[in-house]
Amino acid sequence: GGFVPPHTPQHCAAPRQAAASQGLAHLRGRGMASTRAEAKANAKGKLDVEGAKGKEERTILRADGTTGTYVRPKGDTSIVSQVAPKEMGKASRIGLVWRSVKVFYAATRLFGDYKLVTIRQDRLHEDDEDGRNEIWDYAHERNARFLYSKFVGLEGLWVKLGQYLSSRADFMPEPFIKHLGKCQDSIPSRPWADVKAQIEREFGKPLEEMFQSVGEEPIACASIAQVHKAVLADGTHVVIKVQHDNVGQRLLQDLKNLETIGNTVRRLEPDFDMSPAIREWAGEVPNELDFVVEGKSLSRVERNLRPSADLDPSDPLWFDVTFPRVVPGHISAKVMVMTFIDGVKVDDLAALDAIGADRQEVIRAVTRAYAQQIFVDGFYSADPHPGNIMVGRASKRPVLLDFGLTKELTEEVRMSFSRLLVAAAEKDVQGVLESLDGVGLRLRTDVPFDGALLMQYFFRDAKPREEAMKEREERQANNRRRAADARKNVYVGDFVDVTLRGSIIGTRKTKKGQVLSVDGDTVTVRLTGGKEKTVPKADARLQSTRSAIDAWPDAFIFFDRVLQLLRGLTAKLDVRQSYLEVMTPFASKALFEAEAAKGKAKGGRAAGAPSGT
Repeated sequence: GGFVPPHTPQHCAAPRQAAASQGLAHLRGRGMASTRAEAKANAKGKLDVEGAKGKEERTILRADGTTGTYVRPKGDTSIVSQVAPKEMGKASRIGLVWRSVKVFYAATRLFGDYKLVTIRQDRLHEDDEDGRNEIWDYAHERNARFLYSKFVGLEGLWVKLGQYLSSRADFMPEPFIKHLGKCQDSIPSRPWADVKAQIEREFGKPLEEMFQSVGEEPIACASIAQVHKAVLADGTHVVIKVQHDNVGQRLLQDLKNLETIGNTVRRLEPDFDMSPAIREWAGEVPNELDFVVEGKSLSRVERNLRPSADLDPSDPLWFDVTFPRVVPGHISAKVMVMTFIDGVKVDDLAALDAIGADRQEVIRAVTRAYAQQIFVDGFYSADPHPGNIMVGRASKRPVLLDFGLTKELTEEVRMSFSRLLVAAAEKDVQGVLESLDGVGLRLRTDVPFDGALLMQYFFRDAKPREEAMKEREERQANNRRRAADARKNVYVGDFVDVTLRGSIIGTRKTKKGQVLSVDGDTVTVRLTGGKEKTVPKADARLQSTRSAIDAWPDAFIFFDRVLQLLRGLTAKLDVRQSYLEVMTPFASKALFEAEAAKGKAKGGRAAGAPSGT
């Protein structure tokens, strides 16, 4: 047949490790364990931990099988703590250092380029919209090509970042969709000899004893693994997902570098704080390195979703999706064999049309499947980018792939998300705010917050790409106009950026502060640090980009990510969809079942569950 998408493109990748025993990096207080042997030792409480004054020390096994010492200061709260470099080989240390140099060079060039673009556009006449568009279009094309070349060369976490960015067709400029889209499953593969050795090492027997044949060329490859088509000894057609060697060491370093980049950007642009998302991502990505855990997650989700296909197709809770299945006895931490499903990529519009798939039905089924996972089951795949979804060539049903990155919600958070969706559907602003508080999202008390505007934006309908981009441009233009109007006047209590003369003649510097009083053409401001300063009103500019969000909870990060990836997929399929309309029946079902369970616990009698309305 034609193209056969990977059964796990992440591409090639992705397993989730048990937090207690199988993390690769020390993340938010968790220890390191990079092999199955260490994971077992962890589970039995046999990890060698020695306390010393001011530090904690562990003996660990690295992803490459070598041993080392893991040392961190007591009370260390960094996102990632690295393995002691003295235990690594000289070549490995040099390689990682050079890799970091390339990462920071790429980040610096990208940040500097867009800073210069901003300066150039500010010099244009305010009516020269064509000039601005030309500057930005050229910059996007230039930087998209640059990022793709760097991501492919670096591999690891950066390929995952490329996958995510290219999935946001509703938001990212076209050049990034086009160039970074190649990160989905077109990364250079590892030599067949290395792959064959990995399979035989993991299963402990020659390849010929397990398979009639194996395709030496992978059908897909990306950040963590690559996928090969094969035929088992009994004639079953399967795919083999094989983890790249030493990928764990690179991921650990990538997470540390990403943390450094995030902290640097936050210092340079205080209103652009990526640390919550980085922290949550850093806590989950290393968990993708145990395929045994991924196999269990796949089976759990498939089992949870199976009953939905038995409902009447007219029921708002009905959907029909399918999954590859793990072949019993053919799975290890680094190799997984799954049943083969012939299909086409979900974002290949020509292929979808050729097999007669209904794009609207495809995205509706996928969205309902995720609504069931999140609101009803509380356990979901957190990575629904196009590389992880295909459409069966014969069945025309969505096929969900790659369950390495999964999230499990507490009962309290699951109920809060369900109440949030129902409140948004009912336009209940107070209910939305209470639900946000329930999931741990804290709002600033010093910044105005429009709950209705949040509902309108966060749960807006997904639209075809051209409409979505036009809507985004209009929204940005409105924001600029509102910001310009707001900057004309400042009032007591406003937070402002104050321009001050520097110590060197002709230089200026900007500091943040809050307006204490306004007197004619001057304002008195309390600067950060407590010092008060009286300046001309023209030198005090309202902070229009100050966020009303004080703290993003971990659970909200991936919930938002799933919604945004689904929104991007809808745009790529060139269809429209109301997320509130599609997902609310599942949230209502979750709330109803929770109330019924309470009534049953109290000895009451619960009525039958709603059909989805």
